[in-house]
Amino acid sequence: MSVIRFTYDKQLTKEFIELGFELNEDDKKWIPPFREELQHQLSKDFEFNRNQGNSHCNFIATRNGKILARLSAMKNKNLIDKNGNQIGTIGFFECINDMEVAKEILNDAVSFLVNENGINKIYGPMNFDIWHGYRFMTKGFEREIFPGEPYNKPYYNEMFIKAGFKAIYSWDSTEVENYEDLIGISSRGKVRFEMLKEIGYTFKDLDSNNLDEQLINLYNIINISFNNFFAYTEIGLEEFTRMYFGLRHSTKPGFFSLIYDEAGLLSGFTGVLVDESIAIRAMRGNKGILSKVKFSINKPKADRAVFYVAGITPEQIQKHSGLGRAGFYYGVQKAIEAGYDKMVFALMAKDQVVHGLLGKHANKHDREYTLYELQI
Repeated sequence: MSVIRFTYDKQLTKEFIELGFELNEDDKKWIPPFREELQHQLSKDFEFNRNQGNSHCNFIATRNGKILARLSAMKNKNLIDKNGNQIGTIGFFECINDMEVAKEILNDAVSFLVNENGINKIYGPMNFDIWHGYRFMTKGFEREIFPGEPYNKPYYNEMFIKAGFKAIYSWDSTEVENYEDLIGISSRGKVRFEMLKEIGYTFKDLDSNNLDEQLINLYNIINISFNNFFAYTEIGLEEFTRMYFGLRHSTKPGFFSLIYDEAGLLSGFTGVLVDESIAIRAMRGNKGILSKVKFSINKPKADRAVFYVAGITPEQIQKHSGLGRAGFYYGVQKAIEAGYDKMVFALMAKDQVVHGLLGKHANKHDREYTLYELQI
């Protein structure tokens, strides 16, 4: 077996991408990523690759001309620990069920980060940063996957652990599958929402008439709200806007909202998505005309909403205004009003207080995810 390493190579990049499709093509739960998006991320044009100080290297493990595994090792100059030390990441991991293959390609990626970049702490899986895919699923493989959810072969976790990685942080998702329970969850923040509205707080939904300015505001409030989030690093407004427009087919009026306090200061936001996994899966990773037709045909089958993201400023946390509870109510209520009676409360860090807003569902974790760390 041999391991090929490259940074930019058209043919190797194509083979790198296609391995993911080959290993997952028989998995009916898998939601194929868009080839076009992966090609962009692995190109010189991708924002991460244009930023001076960042670097990456791709690896492909082969035997007798057949590709068995793939992996990327990345240095994100902005990802540092509390002591100012650089943290490396490894991502885009796909591998046949063979520990020897996994061990060899992981060792090569680790060697690149340690010996060529002087990095002694590595997170994985993480594709560049937390914006572009990270974490392994560790529980919930039997559930219906939603877009943006970490999903992988169960044995990937074991491979990382056997290679010396240790779990460092975990998240979970909870699905509520009936209207009555959603109403019950929604009602927990209604009083706080009405109180804040009464004293002058406003909840403004993103709309197409003034989207450029609103996206700048959304970008700013996310950076403020998530500044202390585990492993958080900023991306540029250009990349953020590109990512938002990639999700626009999964939003409805009112599903992304900005929240302003009584003085008109931007104080929070909520983001809900329509789960269009069936329609996206039908596209098979392509964006051609035929794939878009398949998406349109399957789009009406979406029957579940995903409470994907929300946040408030540190000032609101210090004021104990209850804005988090009110924003939670607002997002859930918007989904209910749009006709969804099933909802996933997605990707909550284990230590987040949002769990308490789920009432009797607070400890019902249908899915769990883990990020691993290797220290040299």
